Amino acid sequence: MSLRELQLNMLAEIRRQGDCIQVKDKTNLSARMCVDIYRDSLRETHVRALQTMFPVCQELLGEECFRATSRRYFAEVPSRENSFTEFGATFVAFLSDFSPLQHIKFLTDIAKLELLIHIAEEADDHISDDWTQFNDYCAQGLPLQFRLPANATLLQCAYPAHEIWAAHQPGGDLASVELSEDDFHLIVWRPEWSARIDVLDAPTFRFLQLIAEFTDFEAVCERFAEDFPEADLGSLLQQCIQAGFIAGYIPSP
Repeated sequence: MSLRELQLNMLAEIRRQGDCIQVKDKTNLSARMCVDIYRDSLRETHVRALQTMFPVCQELLGEECFRATSRRYFAEVPSRENSFTEFGATFVAFLSDFSPLQHIKFLTDIAKLELLIHIAEEADDHISDDWTQFNDYCAQGLPLQFRLPANATLLQCAYPAHEIWAAHQPGGDLASVELSEDDFHLIVWRPEWSARIDVLDAPTFRFLQLIAEFTDFEAVCERFAEDFPEADLGSLLQQCIQAGFIAGYIPSP
């Protein structure tokens, strides 16, 4: 057996909570105790990663409860991902179905938001295209394809996750948050050095959602008009460009 095969087999057994037959008893430690040392170290590394990614969730639950939830997650959904970001993404899905925490209705929305903040921080820098030729393209009637910033993600929440998150930042005011259930539309992105959360109205959110979904801007316009027939699409496009929500364009093939 090669060293790599040995390592993979041992890792698989650690994740399955089983015994590693390749590990032998030592003078003062049994094979199981040796494996448990590795298992505890791996689990603690993943718990600390979740604490870093979801600090507001930890504040809401309390450190002891959050760590217990994270350990439960590690035991039931062991990491087989290539990054902690992917591990965190499956943690959000775990929270949404974790029955002991179902009474905290807004917890999943907060977890989704914190994950997107982490993704924005790790993503490529925001680079906006040169818009000097944009009017020329429009005047020529050339079909265009627009794009959102590389580090931007749209999020629709049932609770004011952005307000809860802000209230847990230094200087935040928890008393100012109203936990009303509604539709909240957000874009999470990193225009400069740190992640930013912008609140969008429903037409703007839908417009950006369609731009992310379709490469053909004509299809974007048609679908948008079906949902918001009274909206001024030209003004909305200009507002999104000025705000930086649309980062660039290319002529469609």
